[in-house]
Amino acid sequence: MEPTPPASGKTSVQDLIRRIHEDGVRSGREEADRILREAREEAATLLAEARKEAADARRRADEEIERQREATLAALKQSARDTALELQGQVASRFESFVRRFVTEATSDPDFLRRLVLALAGRAAAEHLESGGAAIHLPEEALSPDTEAGRDFLAALSSDMLREGVRLVADPGVDGGAKVVLQGDRLEIDLSAEAIAHLISARLQPRFRAILEGLE
Repeated sequence: MEPTPPASGKTSVQDLIRRIHEDGVRSGREEADRILREAREEAATLLAEARKEAADARRRADEEIERQREATLAALKQSARDTALELQGQVASRFESFVRRFVTEATSDPDFLRRLVLALAGRAAAEHLESGGAAIHLPEEALSPDTEAGRDFLAALSSDMLREGVRLVADPGVDGGAKVVLQGDRLEIDLSAEAIAHLISARLQPRFRAILEGLE
């Protein structure tokens, strides 16, 4: 029996090539798996960072929106307060003007002025004429001889009704009522329309403001 001839060199080369090929394929797969794994890890990291950045941006946006909302509400509240105060001031001013017009009209009545002058003249003479004269300041219209009302008032208030030392003075600064000025222009009694209106307004303003503010 003849011995089996040894494998040819061609077969050994083919095996070597096959092993190299298999090793290369295996190494390539491992490298591909590693690259794919690292790529997935990098993608996951980037995605997590992007989500965190998006969440931070959304939080900052929400905080800014809230700040803007609070600032807007504060501005609106301040504007509402300013408007309410301005409105209250306007209404109070008109109320005071109304009181003054009402008082001026009431204290310009000739009969009222006549009785007021007599009362003031009597008090001024009794209390203050020892040290000098006194002047009773009245609206110009009341003492005007050029008008029927003025002539009637002067006729009704004859000079013998006033005590000696008391003078009647037409004062453009007195719209209604009267005021007594003593010797040396020292004001002692002020019952002018302006003074009476101021007194009434001062008494009514707290109640009026309470009504405006809804407290009553």
